[in-house]
Parts: sequence; structure tokens; C-alpha cells
Amino acid sequence: MLLLSVQSPATSGCVCTMNHGGAAHHAVVFNVAGIQRLPGIQPDGTLSPGDALILDGRMPCDLHPLAGNQQYRIHVPSAYFERSWPGLRPGIARSSGNALLAVAHAGVQALWRGRLQFSEEHLRIGLETVIDVLARACRPEQPAARNKPELFDRVLRYIDSRLDDRELGAASIARDHGCSVRSLQALFAERGQTVTGQIRRRRLEGCREVLCSDGGADRIGHVALRFGFDDAAHFSKLFKAAYGMSPRQYRHRARREVA
Repeated sequence: MLLLSVQSPATSGCVCTMNHGGAAHHAVVFNVAGIQRLPGIQPDGTLSPGDALILDGRMPCDLHPLAGNQQYRIHVPSAYFERSWPGLRPGIARSSGNALLAVAHAGVQALWRGRLQFSEEHLRIGLETVIDVLARACRPEQPAARNKPELFDRVLRYIDSRLDDRELGAASIARDHGCSVRSLQALFAERGQTVTGQIRRRRLEGCREVLCSDGGADRIGHVALRFGFDDAAHFSKLFKAAYGMSPRQYRHRARREVA
């Protein structure tokens, strides 16, 4: 990620993929001073002080500052941006009545002022937090408390349908549910859980059910693979920690009980 402070006089021209982050970057622009016309960008194509703009580096854009501009820009690799903030689309975020956008503006300016005092890691975390706040500012108003249980249930069903997917994780779940990784993690934290822990528990439970079934004659390594565990030894260790015995012992006991 890259943080820039940009000042420009009244001018006009076209910003192409080569000079606003490149084809592999998104730019998050916080307009501090000056007015800028952005033909073709909705809702009205004018960027005013206090507004923010999300640009996709793969989409050239006309920029026409009408007066001297001062902006702060965060450049983020596009793949990381789209994975972390899937609901944050290119366009303008308006400052009018938007308290969260004001917080994001204050945050990016504070980070710029203190940039030489922060470690690279702390600066990166700070910039990600600013974009998190911007993403919330751009989100339509929803009755969050009422929707959270519904979202949590949908996520659990999603996890259950993809237990064999080696790529299943917080990033893919957040992307397919239109939320950020951080908000997804917060949803689980409210219930004393983690996304990774929930995936692991449900995979282990799937393995346990197979080992208990009449058709559980498959090799234990094959059962583990069916539920996303690539390392049989690691799977055995996790299973024993969860159920108090190894998968082999568990299946042997289940067969004895059936007999």
C-alpha cells in the first residue's frame, strides 16, 4: 500500500492506468480542498472538499480540477483491495451528513502527518482501518442488529456446503457475502468464535459422522481429504484434541457399539 499527498493547480486532462496506480491498483482519494469535475462518474461527477473517490486503475478517467486541489491518496493492489473490501465499488462518497466519512478523512490526514513516526506495519494497519471506515460509510443503512443473525446463519450454511474446498477461509467467505474480512471476523467474535475455528470444527464433525456411519470403511486419510484436511497426521492430532481419541480409535469404538 502507498500513501500520497497530492496538490495540483486548476487544470484538465485524462488520468490513465499508467499514472494513477497502474492496471493492478485501486486508488482511494480523499479530497481535502478544491473542486474537481469527473466526467462520466456518478452521481454528478463533481468531487468537493470532504468527499472521497474510489478509482479502479484498470479504468481511465478524466479529471478536471476547477481550483487548486489538495488530496490524500491510498494506492492498494487491486487483488488485495477486491478481496478485502468487495462491497467498495468505484465512485464518489459524499461528505454531506456522513460522520463515518469525516472520521476516515481525519484518519488519513493524521496518518500522513505521523507517517515518519510509524513503522511500516503500523502505517499499513492504519491505512487499512481508514478504508474499513470508508467502506462502512459507503454501505447502505441497514438494521444491523436484525441482519447479523441472518448473515451468520447464511455463512454457516455456506461453510457446510464447501467443507471440501481447500481455499475456504475468511477471505473467500467475505467476498461471496459482500462484507469485509474484518466485519466477518467481528461477527464471529461476538459469539466467542473465529472463522477458522468454526470451519475446523465443522470439518471435524463431518469426519466424525463418516467414521460413525456404516459406510465409514474408507481409509482415514481419504476421509480427511474429503473434508479439506491435506495432512493426515495433523488431522489425527486435531481430531484427538476435539474428541479425546484418534480417528482410528473412534471408528473402532463406533463399530463395537453397532455390533
